[in-house]
Amino acid sequence: MQRLFVCVFVVVLVVAGLPPSSSAAQGQDDSAFDPEVIAWLHANAVPLDSAEPGSGYEDLLPLQDMIGDARIVALGEATHTTREFFTMKHRLVEFLVQEMGFTVFALEAGWPEAERLNHYVLTGEGDPVEALAYLGIFNTVEMLDLVLWMRDYNATRGDAPPVQFTGFDAQAGNLAAQTVIAYVETVDPETVPVVEQQLGCVLVFDRDRMATPECRESTQVVLSLLETNAEEYTALTSPEEYEIALHHAEIAAQSAVIAPENRYERDRFMADNVTWLLDHAAPNAKIILSAHNYHVGRSGYVMGTRLAERYGDDYLPVGFALYGGTYGLFGGLGGYRVLDLPALGSDSLAAFFQTTGYPFLAVDLRTAQADRGVWQWLLRPHPVIQFGDELAASITISLGANFDLVVYIEQTTAARPLFWE
Repeated sequence: MQRLFVCVFVVVLVVAGLPPSSSAAQGQDDSAFDPEVIAWLHANAVPLDSAEPGSGYEDLLPLQDMIGDARIVALGEATHTTREFFTMKHRLVEFLVQEMGFTVFALEAGWPEAERLNHYVLTGEGDPVEALAYLGIFNTVEMLDLVLWMRDYNATRGDAPPVQFTGFDAQAGNLAAQTVIAYVETVDPETVPVVEQQLGCVLVFDRDRMATPECRESTQVVLSLLETNAEEYTALTSPEEYEIALHHAEIAAQSAVIAPENRYERDRFMADNVTWLLDHAAPNAKIILSAHNYHVGRSGYVMGTRLAERYGDDYLPVGFALYGGTYGLFGGLGGYRVLDLPALGSDSLAAFFQTTGYPFLAVDLRTAQADRGVWQWLLRPHPVIQFGDELAASITISLGANFDLVVYIEQTTAARPLFWE
């Protein structure tokens, strides 16, 4: 069974800080910050009661005005393996589905892999634990809890539309290639040997084999085959079946382009795949994206930048920030380590949010645009921590340039992989 682990080097918004004070309510010393900026934060930060799902919605109601009519709410994460990011997202998904009419949850995971979970969420058929094993770093107890909630919601929703679980990444093309081959067996069996040969380089997840010009060319051959025979293949099946097979061929081709650690192409494809999901959802469907802060933000030509260009105010990126605690790190042969977050200085974004004394908060950064001094401060880069597969030195990042909202969690713990249970 293929398990995909993300080990690429990325810039992430882990706003880790100094060791927490003995009383969180006292907050961090704010002397390192301009009083005008502190006054704005304290006036606009909305305290949240809990990061745990099933905690009610009263404290989340102010988010309705912040989110407004946005059709795409992109929930970031400073690390992929922080328990409280998972649980807070779960809580927000409950709120967005039940109170604001969102019907699609899309994860930074492969679309073919996520479809197994979507089948369970919609029908109750299959084993969600087995399906989650295909999601690599998201194969956690916390993600399983969200999947089970979505299934329970669909089973008891009455006349409300169902919620779906899907993905928009394309790092692995093996399941997509298998699906394309099965489709061609139905519509054009004589061509199957050619398709199998052309997709052979992505049928097994092997980056070295995928990351070649020959593999990129051969996967494009299959994609062109389906596009050229669109009318014939559609007539032999249905428009929906053809569109699904074509998108699987697109994913297979994307995986070959991404394989050489092509970060910018990966973000382009993820944005394209989100657009595909919206185009194939119900009219005016609203979607929740869950991905790394790096991808949902607007720093450089990443997924979030592309979606903001395409959808304007319909796209709302939410950065997730934290102060201290632990996080998990996957590495080699399915290993997993729990590590302490490193500390930053008193001028960090971690220390900034900690001045509120709130263990959980949300803040709409756009409210600062009316105050030139505060907005300029938010646009300037401030210290954060970056890491890929290991911790590295601190960097700086601009909150205002990347996100519309920030959700802050003071203390965090590592997510729990299902293979630990």
